[in-house]
Amino acid sequence: MIKRKDDLIDYIFRQLGAPTVEVELTDEQVQDCIDYTIKEFSTFAYDGELEETVILQVNGKGYYQMPDFVTSIIAVKSIQGFQNYGSNYIPDRWSEEYFRAFESNSTGVDAIISVSNNFTLFEKYMMREMNYTFNEYNNKLHVLGNTTGNILIHYNMEYTPDKVDKIYNQQWVKDMSVARARLQQSTVVGKYTQSLVGGATINFDMMRSLAQDEIADLKEQLFSKYAGPAPILVL
Repeated sequence: MIKRKDDLIDYIFRQLGAPTVEVELTDEQVQDCIDYTIKEFSTFAYDGELEETVILQVNGKGYYQMPDFVTSIIAVKSIQGFQNYGSNYIPDRWSEEYFRAFESNSTGVDAIISVSNNFTLFEKYMMREMNYTFNEYNNKLHVLGNTTGNILIHYNMEYTPDKVDKIYNQQWVKDMSVARARLQQSTVVGKYTQSLVGGATINFDMMRSLAQDEIADLKEQLFSKYAGPAPILVL
């Protein structure tokens, strides 16, 4: 099983023909293909809808630096009477810490319904929308109102793999990383036909065509197999 980026890089080189074929790509170029693929997969895959919430303490209007992994902000709300449990940042709205104030002995579906109802009431009576702007290039949130205290920020985030991560072994990620690396190789050295061991040759125009077909097929697979269902509009 491939668990690390370095292992996936080695896998890609083997899929491109190494060591029989001299693959004229650097590790950094292959790494770029992997990073782009993971970002694409996490953006469109059903389990890659990366939204989180954060509790941040502010001191009036001004600029506040957000982490680099934040790609866009969905909403910013002020919170009145909400206790901070030791850390400004929390993982998501479903965390145990976030709902510690709501006592419940239920489990399973009952607990989820209870939490959902409590959060709806919490939003209704203790939150209000705030005016803000967000600069995606320097990741700065500009709070426009003169609010002091805790605010809730609902944001989209970029998936950042851990050093050891199962996503490196995800089949679509592996296949697309190979296809993108193949396309990159055909672009880098596509001006000539390379000789192989035993006198055979490899044509980079054919390699480019193969890579383009693979990428097109994998994109279709991403939308048909991994992307979430279209939202249902209730009128």
